[in-house]
Amino acid sequence: MIEIRRPKNQEEFKKLVKVQIRTWNPSVTDAVGHRIMKAIDDNGGIVLGAFDEKGDALGYSLAFLAEENGKIFFYSHHTAVVPEMQGKGIGFLLKLAQREEALRRGIDLIKWTFDPLRSVNSHFNIRKLGAVGVRFLRDYYGEMSDEINRGMRSDRMKVEWHLRSRRVENRLKGIYRDLDGVEVLGSCLQGGLEVPVRFEISEYDPIKIKIPEDLEKLRGRRELEIWRDEVADLMEHYMGLGYIDVDFRDNYHILTRRSMEEVLSS
Repeated sequence: MIEIRRPKNQEEFKKLVKVQIRTWNPSVTDAVGHRIMKAIDDNGGIVLGAFDEKGDALGYSLAFLAEENGKIFFYSHHTAVVPEMQGKGIGFLLKLAQREEALRRGIDLIKWTFDPLRSVNSHFNIRKLGAVGVRFLRDYYGEMSDEINRGMRSDRMKVEWHLRSRRVENRLKGIYRDLDGVEVLGSCLQGGLEVPVRFEISEYDPIKIKIPEDLEKLRGRRELEIWRDEVADLMEHYMGLGYIDVDFRDNYHILTRRSMEEVLSS
């Protein structure tokens, strides 16, 4: 049985640091230390651990209060699950608990970033949780040293999770409103590797941008840089025109120019 809750003591905060190490193997300077977690937890933030019946930490999430344009929200800096427990729904339980705690405190918006070239993360954040991609951030963190991100440009998608919206409530129940769109970036195989194929840039609505099925197969290869550049160029182009990222299916990000209000009501 998995229990999602706040850490009870310093030893449990230290266990959450170990979750980071097992998940990402970050450098000492990149890991969020247990004292910082404690300070965030004691001063309005949300720090949650996923603990098993033995008290071992299998996952964690961390969010702190933030403000932009007069709007107070939580910024979710980390959600992590140890490798051997990934794909078992623990990350989903952590986000549900984070949402519940934010709403309990009167906050109805959480923001975070993720790598939009990772298909599992894209499906989880956009499709399953119902977050909306609002801004593409090229090389957001600069060079990173952890095992997952080492050697890759740190492009990120910033998302907004509108906790009380009909969209989010439906997605959390597994209710989806599927969109299709005009393909502006597809793919083909060259030498056994998936490479991007750009089609005519249009202002159709919605549009679809393909990402590689498995980013790790391209690690250290020129093809990965090509994918990064193509996706970044197109995301920046369309989001600069007011498109937002509203769905992810079959390794395609689906973007629309519909208003945020309309998207959140569906």
